Amino acid sequence: MKTSIKTLVLFSASLLFSSFTYASPLKTLGTIEKQNIEFNFSQFYTYLENGNAHQFEGVYSSLDERYKVAIVKNDAEHHDYIGIVISADNEYWKEGDVKFNFVLKDETLTGYYYTNSGQEFPMQLNIVSDTLETDYLKRMF
Repeated sequence: MKTSIKTLVLFSASLLFSSFTYASPLKTLGTIEKQNIEFNFSQFYTYLENGNAHQFEGVYSSLDERYKVAIVKNDAEHHDYIGIVISADNEYWKEGDVKFNFVLKDETLTGYYYTNSGQEFPMQLNIVSDTLETDYLKRMF
């Protein structure tokens, strides 16, 4: 009987340890420093047309059309998606600069919008019928 209890305790402890080891941590939104990443836009367009893109991934412009961004799946420690500048009408934003980062939870993208100086502001975008519902951006294609 003692052996059975010891075996059961050891088995339970190993199961508990293994679930902590292999369970994926919940992602928490974090800010990122202003950065420029190498991004191949032609490959992104091909991915949008032929790949397994989420419906809201795509190219968007600001309402005043001062900049265009690609919203792209980018699974990193502090986000699920990023917004990468494609073009801008000023010298503060360069092609490849990260303008947004988001985590996806319950049909909502929660994240940060970054100013040209790198200051972050919280923002939230709702997903309705696989499309972004926002007063900030409009979908280009």
